[in-house]
This record gives sequence, structure tokens and C-alpha cells, in this order.
Amino acid sequence: MAGQFEIRPLGGHEYLLRTRSTNQMVETRLQLTDDDLEQLGVASADEARVVAATTEYLAEREPELDMPGLLDLHDIAETHQDFPERLRQRITSGR
Repeated sequence: MAGQFEIRPLGGHEYLLRTRSTNQMVETRLQLTDDDLEQLGVASADEARVVAATTEYLAEREPELDMPGLLDLHDIAETHQDFPERLRQRITSGR
């Protein structure tokens, strides 16, 4: 996911991530839950910052076309063992 993402809040802890890949628009919904934020150690962080940091993390690791239509933080943490630590680092470093 090397492209720039548009992040749109959809309400209810859900966000639309949109990017263009060559001639195709790719959209993924990202869901957050209070439990996932707590388990990842970022419950006190600004939700928009968590979404941005998550998007940056995924952009470095997965091609756009391999993204499922719906993601949640729990699934990302299960798939990428370094995600919780990297997410906390991104949030605290402002990156």
C-alpha cells in the first residue's frame, strides 16, 4: 500500500481507507473497538492518530490489492506480531 490514503470517519469507530492503485480505487473499512485499543495499549491515544498510524504501518507491508474489505485492529495484531509495539512507537513518536 505505497500510495497516499484518504481516511474518512464513518462513525461508530469505523473508518474508510481509500487509495488509488494504478487505475483502480481501493477501499478498506477499518474498525476499532475500545477493547482492541486497550489490549494494544493505545486506549488513551487520539483515535484519528491510531487510524493514521495503523494505515502507515499497513502501507509499508501490504500491497493495496491484497487488503480485505474490512479490517479491525485485532486481526492486524494477529497477522503482524510486531504491530502492537510499532503502533505504540508511531503514536508516541508522532510519526
